[in-house]
This record gives sequence, structure tokens and C-alpha cells, in this order.
Amino acid sequence: MVVLKTLVAFFVFWAVIFFGMLVDFGKWLARVILRSRLRITIAFLLVAAGTVVGIGNAISSSASQQLPPQPVVFQHTFHAGQLNLTCVFCHRTAPTQAVAGVPSLEQCMFCHRAIGRERPEVAKLVKAYQAEEPLNWLRINRLPDTAHFEHAAHIRVNISCSVCHGEVQQMEKVTPIRSLKMGDCLGCHRSRGAPTGCSTCHY
Repeated sequence: MVVLKTLVAFFVFWAVIFFGMLVDFGKWLARVILRSRLRITIAFLLVAAGTVVGIGNAISSSASQQLPPQPVVFQHTFHAGQLNLTCVFCHRTAPTQAVAGVPSLEQCMFCHRAIGRERPEVAKLVKAYQAEEPLNWLRINRLPDTAHFEHAAHIRVNISCSVCHGEVQQMEKVTPIRSLKMGDCLGCHRSRGAPTGCSTCHY
């Protein structure tokens, strides 16, 4: 009888220890699973975010290559390239105002009253001028309505137009070269030691 009680106590003792080990193992396994799930979730979110950004950039790039045609084909390669006209020769308000502006028909006709009138694109220009109808130029670069960009402020600190617009004198068709999104602008400001406070662009 004593032997039986001893054996029972022995088995109960080891059963309790084994059960405790199982409980500890279960807790440890649960922690591992939770950590793994957390890692998997973080990895999934990072991959998803990267995918969204990649798709957005691809769409933006594709859209920039499929811009609708302008009312008149203006050759930057000729005017800014071969003739070496500066940007502000046509975009005259850039050094003094927020908006660079596009030249008026009258400004274009300063030259084209006597030059290039036999060319089809110049003929469109002359026709619009004679009819007193403005050309509806299509905007290439656009910032969100919540942001304000000051051309004059950038020109005053000698930021070249090509930093944002690219080497237009080499472009047969002008297309955006930068996203001009918040991260892009902030990165440029930080690299040049320019202000990065919210009120710099949002006011």
C-alpha cells in the first residue's frame, strides 16, 4: 500500500511538472506566434505601401508622357536651344511674381510679325492674334491647391529653372521631370538649407 501511494505521488509530481512545462511552452509559443504575426503584418504593410507608391509613380510618369497637345507647337529646342533665349524672355513675370506666366500673343508677335509667318504653327499664332482670340495653353506642372509656390523667391536665390523643369532646350515636347509633391519639395529645401516650416508653402 505504501509503495502504491509512493508511485501515485511520484506520477502526480511529474504530471504537475509536465503540465507546467506545457503551459510555459504554450505561453512561449503564443508569444512567438504574436511576434511573427506582428513581423508579417509590418512586412505586409511595407510591401503594400511600396506597391502603392510604385503604382502612383508609374501612373504619374505615364500621364506625363500622354499630355494632350498644346494649341500651338512651341519648339523650346529652337527658341531656348538654337536661339539661346532665356526663360524669362518669354516667362517675364517669373523674376518678380509668384507665377511665371506664359507670353501673350502680342509678345509672340513682336518677332512673328515678320519672322516665320510661312510656318503652319506660326500661322495658327497669327490667326489667333488677328481674331483677338487667346491661345488656351495647357498647364504642364501643377501643385496642389493647398500649396503655394513663389517663382520670384526661387529666382532671387539663383535656383535654375531646370532644377524643377528640366533642360527644356533639349525637349521636343516639354513634360514634367519631377513629382513636385511634398516630399520632393522638402528634400530640395533640406538639401539647400531652405525653410521647411508649414507656413513656407501652406498659407
